[in-house]
Amino acid sequence: MSKVKISGLANLKDALDATNLGADFLAFSFIKDSPAKVSEKMVKDILAKLPPFVTPVGIFEDEPNPTIEKILNKTGLKAVQFNGQVGQMKCAELKEKGIKVFKFFPHPPPDISSQTDENLAQTPHPDNTADNPDDNFSQKNSADIVGKAEIAKIADYISYVDYFIIEFSQRVEDKEGFAKNIEKLKKIQELGVNFFAAGIETEKIKEILKNVSVFGFDFDVQIERKPKRKDYEKMSAAIKLSHGLK
Repeated sequence: MSKVKISGLANLKDALDATNLGADFLAFSFIKDSPAKVSEKMVKDILAKLPPFVTPVGIFEDEPNPTIEKILNKTGLKAVQFNGQVGQMKCAELKEKGIKVFKFFPHPPPDISSQTDENLAQTPHPDNTADNPDDNFSQKNSADIVGKAEIAKIADYISYVDYFIIEFSQRVEDKEGFAKNIEKLKKIQELGVNFFAAGIETEKIKEILKNVSVFGFDFDVQIERKPKRKDYEKMSAAIKLSHGLK
C-alpha cells in the first residue's frame, strides 16, 4: 500500500475530504506565484480542525529558513517541501531540528542543452572522448545522460532529505515514454529512498504499481475540478488505487 500526499489544498472541505478518504500527507502552498497559494491564517484554522494522524506540509520555493520556521510555528505545520533550487545544507538545517523535509525534483526537459555543464561532466557518455571529439549524440544518448544526471542529483540529497517528490514525465500516453518513466522510478528505488511519484494520472496507478514499488503518490492539479478546488470523486479514486483498494 502506497502513501498518499494531496498537494495544493486551499480550503477546509478539501482538507477534511482528503483526510477522511485516507490521505497521509496534506500540503499547502506558500509559494508567491502559485495559483494555490494560501495564507498562514487559513492554514492554521484548517489544521486546528484536522486529526493528529495526518501530516501537514508547507510548500516553499527558497524562502529563508527563519521565515519558514516562523510560519511552521504559527500554523502548526509539521513538514516542509522545497520546490526551488535549494542546497543540501538548507535542507539539513531544518531536518536537524526534527522537521520532516521533502524535496521536489521536476522532470527534466528532453533537450540535453538544458542540463548544466557540471551535470554533464558528472555523467559523460562513453563515446564523448578525446578520440572522438566530433561525435554527435543521438536523441537516445541525450536522454540517457539526462537520466544519469537526474539520478545523481537525487542521490546527492539522500542524507539531507526525508522524502523525495519525483515528477513523472507527461509523455504517459506513449508506451516508450511510459517505459522510460518506469525505468527511472526503478533506479530511484534502488537508491533506497522514500519517494513520491508526482504528476501521475489516476488511470496509470495500477500499471505503475505492477512494475515498481512506489512509497507514495503525490496528487495535485490532476484531481482538481477548478483552481483551488479538488474533485471529490477523482481524489477518492486516486487514494483508493494508491492504497491498493478497488
